[in-house]
Amino acid sequence: MKENPLRLYLTYSFISSALYQMIFTVNLLYYILVAKLDPLQLVLVGTAVEASIFAFEIPTGVVADSYSRRLSVIIGIFLVGIAFIINGLFPVFW
Repeated sequence: MKENPLRLYLTYSFISSALYQMIFTVNLLYYILVAKLDPLQLVLVGTAVEASIFAFEIPTGVVADSYSRRLSVIIGIFLVGIAFIINGLFPVFW
């Protein structure tokens, strides 16, 4: 039986948005309570995150155009998960 693509997309969007917001909220609390970052350091970390998102838009587009969008999304989700794990392992601001 074939799934309705719109329903599948809306379900995925809702779940991923809710989970990402929860992760970002916990991550912000982690930065403040565990890593003891001050407001300037929080802004610098946020700027680095946004700059990396901007920088990886082109390679993601190349993968999506050359292979498939699904592969591009899977790689992106995998890398975000790895980034959060690495971020949690090293609570240090340089």
